[in-house]
Amino acid sequence: MDFGTNQLALRYWPLGKERSIVVDPHHQLGQPTIKNTNILAETLYRMYTAGEKVKFIASLYDVSESDVTSSIEFFKKAA
Repeated sequence: MDFGTNQLALRYWPLGKERSIVVDPHHQLGQPTIKNTNILAETLYRMYTAGEKVKFIASLYDVSESDVTSSIEFFKKAA
């Protein structure tokens, strides 16, 4: 978690800061997104479960393949 100067939580890294999934109330109303974007992690995961390849999803959204696999990992753990 990242905390502000007032000791309130600013954002949450559910897979750790070394991964790209972040929950930040300033992006997509606090839904899990890819760091530094407004791309919903769920969007990438749903494309994967619909049969799209990780490489294709990454190129379509201009994110890394690691971002896509982090999204997949996050939602598999959440299930």
